Amino acid sequence: MSQPSTIESQIEDLKQAGFPVKTGVRAFRSETEGADVKAIDGWLHRWARHAAQNYAVVSKSKGVRFLSGSCAGMPAVVIGIGPSLDLHHKTLRAFKQRAVIIATDAAYRPLCANDIIPDIVMSFDCKREQGTLWEGVPGQDVPMLFDSCAHPDAIKSWRGPVMFYNHWHMKDEFSEKLLPHIYPHLGEIPSTGTVGNMAIQLANILGCKNIATVGMDLCYAKEGDGWRYRCQDYRWEDGMPRPISDGILYNNSDRVARSFLKPHGTVEDPDAKTPADSEILSYRTDPELAVYAKSFLEIASNLKLEIAHCSPWNIFGDAVKTMKLSEFADRYCKTIYAEGKTTVWNLNRILTRDAEPA
Repeated sequence: MSQPSTIESQIEDLKQAGFPVKTGVRAFRSETEGADVKAIDGWLHRWARHAAQNYAVVSKSKGVRFLSGSCAGMPAVVIGIGPSLDLHHKTLRAFKQRAVIIATDAAYRPLCANDIIPDIVMSFDCKREQGTLWEGVPGQDVPMLFDSCAHPDAIKSWRGPVMFYNHWHMKDEFSEKLLPHIYPHLGEIPSTGTVGNMAIQLANILGCKNIATVGMDLCYAKEGDGWRYRCQDYRWEDGMPRPISDGILYNNSDRVARSFLKPHGTVEDPDAKTPADSEILSYRTDPELAVYAKSFLEIASNLKLEIAHCSPWNIFGDAVKTMKLSEFADRYCKTIYAEGKTTVWNLNRILTRDAEPA
């Protein structure tokens, strides 16, 4: 008799622990081959374990489905940690109540350090270390949208209200067939490799019409004799944010050292070199970021989103509209919305009320 696979053993462990694995759902597995599938396989056991450990919290929490259409017709700004974020702090402060500000979890700390408070923060990576992204940052009363398979310690470390979503990969049965049975009330967001791309899909779920992306450069910016992968990071000391030489968790030096930098080009022609006499600011990409950039284009095309790429480094060529953030604000963010316009701006009260004992 053959020995049960690791996945089958994990399912049996879930059943023994009283976890509601529904009868008739096949054992989850990756269905095709390839590097991306191997990466997914490497995470499957963590996702299953975390989903089980999070059940008491997630099963009683609201999901992204609760937010569907809550910002219909409003503009949105999706913020990642690319180097261009450092160029936009002053302009971003003017978006309060003029647009829905969605931050990736790694962008939360540099935003707060520059007096920019997002309306909602989104996290995707399911590592314990995610909690270091907001460690020591004061406040944290902003709603966080976590993956239902996030590490339990990361969820506990967020001091504000939390919501959840199921991630979905078309190449594994765990997210396709098991998670929707465990947490059917949450709603799901397709995984596109990086949390920034998933945050764009969140803006679409909210019903936002025009979307600006900031710090979603998906490239390295030239910095002196080297390259910068991410924006400036900070650490709080004596209640004040202090710039630090390298990032916490998403470390610029480590990333540059391990990355194979390709000549600057576009998604369609990644090996194209910028002419020597060009005035275009220098940038480079790598194979991983190129994959994320292709996913970005697929999202924009498949969902027919009106996206303004607010970055001086145009990795997308002519495939995505580029625009200065100030121009996006002037064109799409003239209306000042009342505080009651969207559920997102009232989530603190809603989620805190729902968490109170009856």
